Amino acid sequence: MAPAAFEDYLRLEGLDRVIVRRAELGERARKGREYFSRYAKALLTGARTSAAVTQPVGLDYEIVPDEDPTVHAGALRGHMLYEGKPLQGALVVAILRSNPTVRIATRTTEQGSFAFALPRAGVWLVKSVHMVRAWFFSAADWDSLWASLTFESPEARALTRSGAAAPDARLR
Repeated sequence: MAPAAFEDYLRLEGLDRVIVRRAELGERARKGREYFSRYAKALLTGARTSAAVTQPVGLDYEIVPDEDPTVHAGALRGHMLYEGKPLQGALVVAILRSNPTVRIATRTTEQGSFAFALPRAGVWLVKSVHMVRAWFFSAADWDSLWASLTFESPEARALTRSGAAAPDARLR
């Protein structure tokens, strides 16, 4: 990729530390050469929730929700793991499928955690990109790892006095 285009891409994906590192290495005027890997996960709803949703599956770069987002409306909390360890400072973006202009972005904490307040029900794509220096004998300079999590968030339901969800009272 042309140097300016590569730097624009790095900025868009929140990879400012890679821009700094390329400058330190004297590479800002060089083409950006990368290999990328995708680590996609999708959560499907069933008759009941599963604790497995909140467990890592062992991907090199992975989004792990703290709770099943197909059950609990409104908030998404989770962790970013790189090689099984929490990743600090990663940009995490949530995009609403029915209206991709609805985007929420945050960075992970020192413990690799993040949280979003999802403004509405719908199918959400949560994504993050992490980039590391490529192996010495690689034809590329960088390896980019793309993690994603897709799920459908339910609508919030108003609670009755007993605390049970009212079947037809939905918040918008």
